[in-house]
Amino acid sequence: MKKSIVFWAIGLSLAMAVAGCSGMKPEAGQVITVGHVAALSGDLALWGQAEKNALSLMVEKINAAGGVAGKQLKIVSYDTRGDAAETAKVAQRLLVRDRAVAIIGPAQSSNAIVMSAVTEPAKTPFIATAASSPKATFDPQANTVRGYAFRAGFIDSYQGSVAARFALRELKAKTAAVVYDAGSEYSTVLADYFAKQYVRQGGKLLANEAFRTNETDFRPLLAKVVQDEPAVIFVPTLHKQAALLVKQARDLGIKAKIIGGDGWSNPEILTLGGPALDGTYFVVQTGLGDPDIQSFVAEYRNRYGQDPVLPNAALAADGLLMLVEAIKKADGADPVKIARQLATLRDMPAVTGRLSIDPLTNSPQNRSAVVQEIRAGKVVFSTKIAAE
Repeated sequence: MKKSIVFWAIGLSLAMAVAGCSGMKPEAGQVITVGHVAALSGDLALWGQAEKNALSLMVEKINAAGGVAGKQLKIVSYDTRGDAAETAKVAQRLLVRDRAVAIIGPAQSSNAIVMSAVTEPAKTPFIATAASSPKATFDPQANTVRGYAFRAGFIDSYQGSVAARFALRELKAKTAAVVYDAGSEYSTVLADYFAKQYVRQGGKLLANEAFRTNETDFRPLLAKVVQDEPAVIFVPTLHKQAALLVKQARDLGIKAKIIGGDGWSNPEILTLGGPALDGTYFVVQTGLGDPDIQSFVAEYRNRYGQDPVLPNAALAADGLLMLVEAIKKADGADPVKIARQLATLRDMPAVTGRLSIDPLTNSPQNRSAVVQEIRAGKVVFSTKIAAE
């Protein structure tokens, strides 16, 4: 409790520090400054650096084509180290010192929620990349959308719905079980939406079982789950839990198809799970085999000599394209006008496909999702599921 009070106080003090800068105009001259906050060091740097690379690539193209609203774009990136307090600090720096008109990032939902305490009073928008919690753009206490918080990717609940459709329509699995982490909001939200959508679409849910976050022996739970022989098991956990759970399931002789969410997308899962993971699937925002992003993947490879780390690289690019479109519609770089236009974006072309923003959530609506398969120790594209 004490830690949360201190954390709240930090966020409040930062918000007060920038509250007076809401009327600040963009920097003079022919440059529009856009901030970028991401983990550029530490355990999450792989994704943060990919975002930075993608933004640099996109800005070069946009500026070479004449810029936006008659001005050139400039990206200023700061390292959050994946830390919430550092995220708020660098957001303040971007608004006060660098006079950014908007910010791309962060990728973590908890950091996005904290950053909104700075950007909301400053009336300056940010566009989160992979942050998937509904709370990143919607304030549950006020029961209203955060006016200056947006995102480029889909929310957690949507993944659960996509997994249910994939299980029923692609895998033809008429019965299912769910195994989830009761201590994780991410896991519980995906599990809940999968269960509801699976039943709603005609499937029969045979089991819905939870485990504790630090649990490592899933065999008793799995033995209980498979008593009724479900055709598919949905495991919406992070990659380390998923790898261990799947290995134990296969050791028990369980043959059911297994599906996860984007918590599986860490490349480390292949090493941790080994051959047991072959034939499993997981839902992601996008993947290297996604037909809609092939031009972006090719350009990224040509520029950096490696594949983009997804989904962050593509979502950062989408976030920048959202911002560019909003600046055009606002006829300038006023942050308040930009935010208003972001909320009205409809059917705009983005790296990952057509994109529209739901003004009630400031999140993409009717977004397609990619399902990946692990096959022979590699992650391969399985299918792209269009929104309904």
